Amino acid sequence: MKKQKLYLVVKIILLIAIVFPIIICIMINTVLKDKFDVYNSTNFIIFLIIEFINIFILIKLINKKDVNNKVFILIICYLIISALIPVFHLGYTIIPEGQKSELMGLGLKESYRSIYGINITKLVDNFF
Repeated sequence: MKKQKLYLVVKIILLIAIVFPIIICIMINTVLKDKFDVYNSTNFIIFLIIEFINIFILIKLINKKDVNNKVFILIICYLIISALIPVFHLGYTIIPEGQKSELMGLGLKESYRSIYGINITKLVDNFF
């Protein structure tokens, strides 16, 4: 019974890992496109590769009908690694603040996000 629960958890995680990035991609490329007034670029090749790998793993898992702890750990490691690969490159202008800010020009702020919408730029700034 314990393996059945683990199998169900892995299937749900992979379904979320397939559907959630598609929603993020649609939001960044359509709904939020006006928010990033300088540019918004998506690396669709990496996006599609990660999505195909997710779909492939899910299909293999459905056909296998059994999962052990090693497979679960490998899938979680894969999802963590894929969450650190930059897919979306977003940029927008910022207005400088502070003393003599009227003498400065506009600034450009760049942000790199993963397939799951995680802001990789903030992670790098916080840890390094």
